[in-house]
Amino acid sequence: MSDIEVESSGSREMNGPAPGGHGMETGSSPLETRDHSEDICPAQNGQEPLLGDSVPDPVEAAPKETLPEIPRVKPTRPNERLLTLDLLRGFALCGILLMNIVNFSWPEGAYGNPAYLYYTLDSIGEVPKDDDSKQEADKKENKKKKSLGTHPVYPHGVLEACAVSGPLDRAEWVIANLFVENKMRTLFSMLFGAGVVLMNRHSQSRLGSPFWLHYRRMGWLLLIGAAHGYFLWDGDILFAYAAIGLGLYPLLRVPAVWLIAGGLVLFLAPLGLMYCIPSGVEWFKQRGAELAERQKQEAKNGKVEVAAEAEKTTAAWTIRGLVDMAFLKGYKALEERRIEGPSPEKVTSAIREHNRTGYREWFVGRWTRILGMHIAFLLLGFLFFGWPMVLGMGLMKLGFFEGAWSRSGYGISAMIGYAVGIPLNWWALLVSLEGGTSLATNTRVVLPLDSFAQLLITLANASALVWLYKTGRIDWIATKLQAAGRMALSNYLLDTVICSIIFGGAFGLYGVIPRIGLLGIAMVIWTFHLLLSPIWLTYFSFGPMEWFWRSLTYWKFQPFLVKKETAGEVAPAAAS
Repeated sequence: MSDIEVESSGSREMNGPAPGGHGMETGSSPLETRDHSEDICPAQNGQEPLLGDSVPDPVEAAPKETLPEIPRVKPTRPNERLLTLDLLRGFALCGILLMNIVNFSWPEGAYGNPAYLYYTLDSIGEVPKDDDSKQEADKKENKKKKSLGTHPVYPHGVLEACAVSGPLDRAEWVIANLFVENKMRTLFSMLFGAGVVLMNRHSQSRLGSPFWLHYRRMGWLLLIGAAHGYFLWDGDILFAYAAIGLGLYPLLRVPAVWLIAGGLVLFLAPLGLMYCIPSGVEWFKQRGAELAERQKQEAKNGKVEVAAEAEKTTAAWTIRGLVDMAFLKGYKALEERRIEGPSPEKVTSAIREHNRTGYREWFVGRWTRILGMHIAFLLLGFLFFGWPMVLGMGLMKLGFFEGAWSRSGYGISAMIGYAVGIPLNWWALLVSLEGGTSLATNTRVVLPLDSFAQLLITLANASALVWLYKTGRIDWIATKLQAAGRMALSNYLLDTVICSIIFGGAFGLYGVIPRIGLLGIAMVIWTFHLLLSPIWLTYFSFGPMEWFWRSLTYWKFQPFLVKKETAGEVAPAAAS
């Protein structure tokens, strides 16, 4: 995930909550500003000059130039932050780490599956590679035995679930699945869309060029995300955010209601597509089985050469032959995967390989896969993953992420989201754990339940946090979360560096620490962020990567150090 600083450009909640941390009362607006034209001349603002006011002579006060200079767009000043948005961003950053740390420390299948099996490293010997010709006969025999329902590979190996060693690990997985998994990434995506709206407000208010500013910002984020993915971690989400963000600018003038409606359409469309997939796969299998049977009959009738040529020459000259060849190869691949079944020995081999692989081998081995992912995000990312950002834009225009709703409004939103979302998520969890592993069950039952729960609980999490903030119940940590949120991009990349060092192979900790231990490591990193970020922002205007990104976006070095005269204004968002 993740997930990452979304500039709160143009926001005007300058002074934070009222004493006691209660924030704005019902009906107050977070965008109240002072008309600085009063500072020039009260009478010019429709008021009579007060006694003692010096009214400037119109001729002397007139500027010498007839055409004033149009100012360039400038970045958000540190005292113009929208504190509610920073708070939510810091909260989401912590949640994303809790899930990402599993991907850093275990093979990919362990992320969402508490029953992803592997052999303990000391219970089996070396696992032969797939291309080892000496083991080909043994592999064929193993596949034959697997098809008969036996487990022949390592009968004396000790099987365990990745990252789960006891009841505490299972409890941590359940709680994370209900409240964190996919919810924090969705919240961050919504905040990204909200940040695009704020950036546009800011650039328009300063007479700049919001079009080029937006695309320069997204373009540089694409490059930062690509560098992060290629050089540090293949789970990068920055590139995906920027790729989807390229399609958001045309939506900036769309009313909030239509943005919400469009986001829901984008949310539902993939679910409808996934619902149809099992029928397509069954037809695919049926057609492949017919072709395989025909090839088998030709072989029995002494037409082996004809069958072989059907794959090499006939397919190359006819459209039907091409289609038949594709069906046949796909069918054979599916059958081989079905017969082979779960391969815990391969998971064990992957763990060992990770602990042995140096940075150079890792770097070379990941390029092709990451490149394919990036191309897919550029082409299809908006259609399949753009809905949270579009919803975030709509919710921003409705004041949800600005803290403009009443306390009761956020409280009711949280209660409804949890009351409906948690049972849906629990239902999906039970179905998947009770053997709901078929494609039809996953796409037609588990996925819809989980997706609706994801949306509802995401909004409930955000509503609950803002409600706690507006009622003053989290004053003890709010400013720290806001500071971490202001430095979200820097903190996100720092998480990658820290986790890569811990689980990169040098310490041999990959595939070792269970979930409850990973939670402890995540809490240490959270504490580091929450303590360091406020201290950093006491002396610097931005996080290091935020400053770098801003300087590239505006193509000008931005002021980095906090000015003495503005240090007091930054305090609400940077206090320790």
